[in-house]
Amino acid sequence: MKKLLNPKILPWFTMGAGGLGLALQLWFWAGMDEKGLLPASHPALPITYILTALALAVIFLCARQLPPIAKYSRLFPAGMGRAVGCAAGGAGVLYAGIYCLLHSSTLGIVTFAVSLIAAAAMGYLAFLRKKGGRPAMALHTVLTVFLMLFLICNCRHWGSEPQIQSYIFPLFAGVFLMLGGYWSTVVDVRKSSRQWLVFSNQAALFFCCLSLAGKNRFFYLMMIIYLALDLCCVSKGRQPEEA
Repeated sequence: MKKLLNPKILPWFTMGAGGLGLALQLWFWAGMDEKGLLPASHPALPITYILTALALAVIFLCARQLPPIAKYSRLFPAGMGRAVGCAAGGAGVLYAGIYCLLHSSTLGIVTFAVSLIAAAAMGYLAFLRKKGGRPAMALHTVLTVFLMLFLICNCRHWGSEPQIQSYIFPLFAGVFLMLGGYWSTVVDVRKSSRQWLVFSNQAALFFCCLSLAGKNRFFYLMMIIYLALDLCCVSKGRQPEEA
């Protein structure tokens, strides 16, 4: 069982489960009637909930095996892939900020303003990921603030939706994206456990995959690229001085 739940299966397992969940969601959304309402009873929905529970359980069991890593360069090794992921995340943040500006009032203006700063922060983070540098806590902090504001903007819109099935997975995606930003900030500041960072990252990745069936597809696609490519090291080994 431990071999099957090796953390190294991440993020491939998460993306596979997310792809299956997306297929189920597309099947579910295909049943929308002429009034724009989703079916009250559909076999894809309970199957998706079971898949979600299983996926989160596997992600949690994989993440809980990870010990802390003191050296940031081991936690986030330099690489072009990470830089591309952060750049994609910045594009998604900017898109989401424009979406809030066009679909909300005063809060949308504030969210858009923060999105400009957060997108710039993600661009600089992409540069640091390529070089292997350690970011200041402000970079992930401003990203977390933006994700919080974006979630609030969406919640105000979702409040008028008649069916929770239409936004439950984007809601969870927003929550775990925000948590992922928070734990990234914690790791930037001090040595900390990777467990919650990996769990929140992969849970967000899974829910972003499912959210592709609804609105804001570009944002969730960019977040998928960011989360998959900028996942921290998932090796269970310790450095000699840490053992």
